[in-house]
Amino acid sequence: MSSVDRDFLARDTYGVWKRRVRKAEDSIRVFTPYFDKLLDRLLSNASIAPDRVSVVTDLSPGSGTLSYRRQLIGARALLEHGVEIRSLPRLHAKVLLCDARVATVGSQNFTTYARGSKETTIADRTDVSESVFVETLEAWFASATPVSPEFI
Repeated sequence: MSSVDRDFLARDTYGVWKRRVRKAEDSIRVFTPYFDKLLDRLLSNASIAPDRVSVVTDLSPGSGTLSYRRQLIGARALLEHGVEIRSLPRLHAKVLLCDARVATVGSQNFTTYARGSKETTIADRTDVSESVFVETLEAWFASATPVSPEFI
């Protein structure tokens, strides 16, 4: 397997996500328009405290999700486990950012359905902590609205 094959994936990336979540030492941040309880199961593999984990999503009903109910159920589970959720209108990015330096970016949503889809992902090992990419993600996070259990 070449280095390109390890970094550029054309398959289900759940295993990569799981390994990266387990290795996270300081923080985990997920950006995704669509998720379900799979995301809660994935994040339960983290060894860091839930208050160091956050999810940015688009919880507006007009976001186009056909599985909005499943997303709300997943959001409730995450909130019950102490994970911070924020809503950012028009978010379409799918990013797992661990320790603000290791990024996994691709087309795969954090849903059970997506695990059987034809997806592509870049699971680069480069430290992106000082990049404009992370700056942008941080700006998105800061502008996103915190979601309370009452909202769900």
